[in-house]
Amino acid sequence: NWIFTYSSNDKYVLFKLFKYLLMLKKLKKLNYIYLKGHPTWKHNNIDEYFFKLLKKKDIKYRILNPHRNINYLKYYGLITAPSTVLLESAYNNINIKIIGIKKDKNITSGLLFKFYYANKNKIVWEPSIKKLNYYLLRKHETKIKTLNLKRFFSKIFA
Repeated sequence: NWIFTYSSNDKYVLFKLFKYLLMLKKLKKLNYIYLKGHPTWKHNNIDEYFFKLLKKKDIKYRILNPHRNINYLKYYGLITAPSTVLLESAYNNINIKIIGIKKDKNITSGLLFKFYYANKNKIVWEPSIKKLNYYLLRKHETKIKTLNLKRFFSKIFA
């Protein structure tokens, strides 16, 4: 089971998501995709056409309540554009697989950039099917595993 978090219905991000879902299905690493909108930002619903594409390719999905917390231990992987959900997911489930969707050249700045750099092997960005297969077969350790969150932040800002 994979989760996709979103705060908009950006067609570019949805195109990338669909591409990665097809790869995951081909690799037999996809049962369901759970879609969760941002809980506090007003977000546009995903266009119906996207759901028709999922049905056409026999990709099962469920839409989650945006106001409920995510129990990351229930998910094998996360697919998202750069956001703090990457930090939250890695902290709550050290074994979660993460596929990042770049929206432009400068993926982020500040704290998230430092997190991405510290965990560069934990997140796969813009994978090909070969790169994704290799990533899914590897065990991933994250530095958060040995640090509590307070120590993690103090180490980043040191």
